[in-house]
Amino acid sequence: MKLFSSHKRPMHLGPFPLERLPREEHPVPAGLTPARTNPSRPTPTGFAGIVRTYLDAFLACDEIPVASARVPLPDNPLEITNEMKSACYFLDASLAGVCELKQAQDSPDGAGERFALVLLTEHGRQPESDNFAAAWIGGAADECAALRGAEIATVIAGYIKQLGYSA
Repeated sequence: MKLFSSHKRPMHLGPFPLERLPREEHPVPAGLTPARTNPSRPTPTGFAGIVRTYLDAFLACDEIPVASARVPLPDNPLEITNEMKSACYFLDASLAGVCELKQAQDSPDGAGERFALVLLTEHGRQPESDNFAAAWIGGAADECAALRGAEIATVIAGYIKQLGYSA
């Protein structure tokens, strides 16, 4: 049952009506550190191993050079944010958001990156246990979601670099 119509919903707001939730000034309690992906996790087998091969290929695509000239962008940061989030949703991200980093991160061009584009990709539908593909595809949900996130991140980072900014 559909509770809210998305007919006139702006693209940058995504598929979920999160703007209806109450906001807090500092939602993350002090002392928490962000989770990190464990690079030493075991190499998956079967379908998950195949997906990992493609994931590694996308992660190696970070060699796209930054354009030599910067494209003039609107003065309104909210407009730029909405454009980036809309592009992520167009590429099928489950959720997309932009946040300001507490400390500027080093970037290849020495400019320092102040903002982060955060993507969330959900697990796809898994085959039923009596489906003959369940044994082959089962256990690959994490790898498939990571691959989808890497695809979106690679495309968006390439776009930002073509605009003349590091990503």
